Amino acid sequence: MKKPKTNPYKRNNSNTKMGHIKKLAKRVKYRRFGTIRIQIGKNGLTDSVIEQIKKVSLEEEMIKITILKSACRDKEEAKKMCDTLVDKLGKNYTYKLIGYICTLFRFRKNVR
Repeated sequence: MKKPKTNPYKRNNSNTKMGHIKKLAKRVKYRRFGTIRIQIGKNGLTDSVIEQIKKVSLEEEMIKITILKSACRDKEEAKKMCDTLVDKLGKNYTYKLIGYICTLFRFRKNVR
């Protein structure tokens, strides 16, 4: 079976698979450097931290929260801390916890 002839000098445009992947990679790279980072320290979840997260989340869909080891001793405490944070923020939020970094996502549409 013969392969169809392709022009090696033809650039990848947005209609091809590689062009789509390159565009997606540019968006992901921008997203990675455009994230907001917040740290939770010794005092843990205070009202001021929650208010700061609420203000930032009005503009951003994704926030990375670093939980310092002085705030909690193990990952179960970090998970409990993230659960209470999402409960205080409301229904429009969810999180993903990897190690001691909590990635907080806000849904675009209101959840009923």
